[in-house]
Amino acid sequence: MKRILLILAILIVALLTFSSQKSVEITKQATSSASLTSEFARVTRVIDGDTVEIEGGRHVRYIGVDTPEFARETKPQECFAKEASELNASLVSGGTVRLVSDVSDTDEYGRFLRYVYAGDVFVNEALVRQGAARATPIRPDVTFSSLFYAAQQEAQTNNRGLWVGCPH
Repeated sequence: MKRILLILAILIVALLTFSSQKSVEITKQATSSASLTSEFARVTRVIDGDTVEIEGGRHVRYIGVDTPEFARETKPQECFAKEASELNASLVSGGTVRLVSDVSDTDEYGRFLRYVYAGDVFVNEALVRQGAARATPIRPDVTFSSLFYAAQQEAQTNNRGLWVGCPH
């Protein structure tokens, strides 16, 4: 029995390592093949699961993903909003991140649209893979849409995060 558990644990670690390495490889290929520009900035505040404030007070909205929303005016808080925001905070709070642009610079609210990396972690993808966000590509910013859809499929298959149901 212990031997089976050990083999299972080794297989899981190998799968996670391969998945992580494949993700880094895909994102490196996409950022080098496309004319994407990047800059570094310090995160000063996490607004919610898919938006942060960076030094200078600029708001950055993550491209290609959508997390549940907190309550506002007439709309109640969506299921898993708090957990998505907490996961985002655990990945980026107080740190320096790399912000990578796609085609559009800003959205209709004036927020900068960016792919976000914290070290080697592709934050947009990590949120989807953990079930904290849905893949929501909006043209013309679709460089990583297939990666996000694959991450979402994995989260759904494994009942992660918002795909398991509302925890409250």
